[in-house]
Amino acid sequence: MDPNRINDPKLMDAVGPNSHGDAVIRAEILLDRAKFSPGEIADSYTENARKAVAAFQKERGLPISGTVDDRTWQALNSEQGGAASE
Repeated sequence: MDPNRINDPKLMDAVGPNSHGDAVIRAEILLDRAKFSPGEIADSYTENARKAVAAFQKERGLPISGTVDDRTWQALNSEQGGAASE
């Protein structure tokens, strides 16, 4: 886990099934801060994360895919500051 990478709003890798790593952690932290809990924050995409992403997308009027795509990242980043601290 790299806190600098997790905090980087330029980190906008697609997050969905079979995703692992810092982008997943960033997405889960930002979803949790937006009150869409993905459950345990971890570096792998889970069914709970998919449900949280889909609920966030629905609430924000985005296409509901359950995957963190560019539009979803933009919405998450527009509401948030840094995701993690060292």
